[in-house]
Amino acid sequence: MLLNILNIMAVAPCFVAKVPQILLMAKTQNVRGVSFESVLLDLFCYVNTGSFSYYQGYPIFQYLEYPVLLVQIIFICLLYGHISSRRMRSYMWLIVFLVQGYSFSFIPKHIALTLIGTNTVIGTLSKVAQISAIVKSGTSGNVSFTAYFFNFIASSSRLSSMILSEIGEQIIRLNFLISVIGNAGVMLAIFIYRPVVHHKKE
Repeated sequence: MLLNILNIMAVAPCFVAKVPQILLMAKTQNVRGVSFESVLLDLFCYVNTGSFSYYQGYPIFQYLEYPVLLVQIIFICLLYGHISSRRMRSYMWLIVFLVQGYSFSFIPKHIALTLIGTNTVIGTLSKVAQISAIVKSGTSGNVSFTAYFFNFIASSSRLSSMILSEIGEQIIRLNFLISVIGNAGVMLAIFIYRPVVHHKKE
């Protein structure tokens, strides 16, 4: 029962995890404080784990959050390119990630696990890049706290689910642990650098 609840909590938030960020960028038409490098690094990690899990024949419910998140982060990548008038850059990177995902269909498992192992470092760098972008711009007004909160809940639930069910590679569990810590760090940065609203005196 607990395991089923954790699996649902791991997947459910992912269906809307990036939506607040998408809506915020679409509303402000501004990418200040949003790290494109972080978007690319997230794409790398999602493609890695999602493709590995698919081609290794894992139960779909054990990795459903990755294809769901992938669709949303692809949309963010395209939206970033549109707002920053650098669409071609976004297209080229998405082609690279498409090739990356397909490569998991033929590379040996030990090489695939090595690539998965890089997620620990890449995932950390992704969060560091986003925190750095917020600090550098001096504002988190264009970065959604809700998006990272959803990711925090999903990663925490998936990590707990994998530990209880004893399913999944150790390196994937470590990746989820890093994701939990990283999302908490970004949320803290968003809170610290939130825009100050000045109320007009009547």
